[in-house]
Amino acid sequence: MGLDLNELRDRLDNVLNQETADSLNEWINNKRNMGEEHWSMEKFMSVLDDIQSLMHGLTLSERNELIDELTHLYERYNIYASTRNGEKPE
Repeated sequence: MGLDLNELRDRLDNVLNQETADSLNEWINNKRNMGEEHWSMEKFMSVLDDIQSLMHGLTLSERNELIDELTHLYERYNIYASTRNGEKPE
């Protein structure tokens, strides 16, 4: 069974006829936001990859210092996120 382009066109026309300018704008904005979220996650993963690559060239003392700094940063962010969400920081 092949792809029936006429049926596909008709179905697409029916769906688009039900859309409004507002619903289409909302769909576009949702796609844009998903794109920004995806880019943000890609950037985050890139930073983590850079940190992992950097760690291979560090001495044990430097590596421990980096781990301490990252732990401190994580703790600060965790307090910020908890406060922002209305939770009491630990």
